[in-house]
Order: sequence, then structure tokens, then C-alpha cells
Amino acid sequence: MGISIQKRKKAIRKRARLAYEQEMKAHQRKLKERFAAYSRGEIEPAQLIKGIDDFHQKIVREREAFWEDPNPENVLGWAAAHRIVSDERVIEDITQTIGRAAKSSMSIGVNY
Repeated sequence: MGISIQKRKKAIRKRARLAYEQEMKAHQRKLKERFAAYSRGEIEPAQLIKGIDDFHQKIVREREAFWEDPNPENVLGWAAAHRIVSDERVIEDITQTIGRAAKSSMSIGVNY
């Protein structure tokens, strides 16, 4: 007997959440690096803002790609299309990252 539909859906949702969390962690590292560079005066505010918006735009692109070609291998697109990863969650996660990155870059800036 095969795996039930409920278990299959649950496994796909779990993969989608994990894929999103991995992407968010990678983006958080990039944001922290940008904030550190900004606090040292190496980059302009426009470059910092562009970095913040990049991740949200990636989620939007993945969702649109999924709707054009509903490939379950596009886990991030699947998650966005099925509202497991909503725009609100992405924005909330980015906002929290900005707060943490700003705090850590300010404390790093004081130590220099």
C-alpha cells in the first residue's frame, strides 16, 4: 500500500518550509554583511535597500514561475503559491532580520 494523500501533503509542506527557512537564512547572512558594510560606510543606502528587497522579489518570481509551470520540484515556488510562505511572512521575517542586523552592525561599528 502506498503513502496516504495526507502524509504526502504533509511531507511536501515540510519540504517547502525547510526550503524557505534555508533561503531566509542565506538572505539573513547577506543582509547582515550589507548592514556591516553600510555601518562602515562602504555602501550607500540605496544598495542597502536593494538588498532588502531582493529576497521578497525572489519569492514573487518563484511563485510566478510555479504558476506558469506547476513543477513540484520548485519547492519555494510551491510554498509561495500555496500560501505556506505568504508575502506577509516574508516581509515580517525580513523586518526582524533588519532589526537584528542593524543592532549587530551598530555594536560592531562601536567596536571599530
